[in-house]
Amino acid sequence: LIHFYKSKNEPLADTESAAGSYLMSNREWRMELSNWTIFSLIDRDFASQIRLACVFGNLGNEALIVTRDDEVFALGSNGAGCLGQGDMHSSLHPKQVEALSCK
Repeated sequence: LIHFYKSKNEPLADTESAAGSYLMSNREWRMELSNWTIFSLIDRDFASQIRLACVFGNLGNEALIVTRDDEVFALGSNGAGCLGQGDMHSSLHPKQVEALSCK
């Protein structure tokens, strides 16, 4: 199960609305980060720079984050090495994913 967060200032692009066609409206598309415990330790200043977040995993315990500067960060349990860090170490704080940042 994958859940997306998009900041209120960001409009949905055509490709995103097609990818999220199962959602009924923009209101459902945009979820509050505070609804997810995985984001509970994120610094407020960092959180204010989040443009897009994707929460995934059976328990919502992994996430990818895109900032307003198009940098990509990952955090979570990383049980199968799915966070793009090149290892299987968990992280409670966002770590930059160099291979995806500014692309």
